[in-house]
Amino acid sequence: MKIGELLSQCGVKKSDTVIVYCALDSGEKECAELLRCLTEFLDTGCLVMPTGGGPDCSVPNGIFDPERTPSGKGALSEMFRSLPGAVRSRHPAGSLTALGQDAAWLMEGHECCTSEFSASSPWWKLFQKGAKCLFIGCGLEHSCMIAAAEEWAGAASFFKRVRRRRLALGNGRNKRLRIREHSGRHRRNYPKIEELLRDSGLLLRCRWDHCDVLLMESSAVVTQLLHLLRRKPGVFASKRRLKNLKIF
Repeated sequence: MKIGELLSQCGVKKSDTVIVYCALDSGEKECAELLRCLTEFLDTGCLVMPTGGGPDCSVPNGIFDPERTPSGKGALSEMFRSLPGAVRSRHPAGSLTALGQDAAWLMEGHECCTSEFSASSPWWKLFQKGAKCLFIGCGLEHSCMIAAAEEWAGAASFFKRVRRRRLALGNGRNKRLRIREHSGRHRRNYPKIEELLRDSGLLLRCRWDHCDVLLMESSAVVTQLLHLLRRKPGVFASKRRLKNLKIF
């Protein structure tokens, strides 16, 4: 089954905005075929992938060049960012790349955000746009949308020190930026809400070829998480299971 057929069966429309996280260790031909299927299916919508985290961006005063710095999010995202017409955001710590409807608007101004998930970032626009999140061969621990919800609710865990990075402007000059990054400690606990999300109909888990696929309704999930995290900001800071916690 092609990925487009699976998405169609799960209720995704060709005009939707879909954020893809892929952890498959596939060869170049397999990645190219998967990318072709995704772009063809979303021909009237918008395909988005995280393309940050490259090695040049993780060192003090490292230079992030949107045109040349490789993605640190896997082979599929690296191939995607180089597609003709793809628009990459300019945040040194957590850039995104979008292709399709509203791509330029979604990616605009990311470099002005101290945190990659701030309320003026592409993540807020994607939340407002009702984007769907597709996880191929990975789980909710990769979800940047949940990380964004944590920050918007005031429950995120940040590194204490402000990081300094440089953004290549394309004219031979660099712009120095100060950024704040999530520590990442909470991400390992994101999967503990999977069962609750599935029971509420906001998350689907299915099998595709040789891997599991998750599809999440980001707007509804974020809306509910904002209510939960404002009441219980330590939900993802604890490893305790949410066995009897009703969040919806």
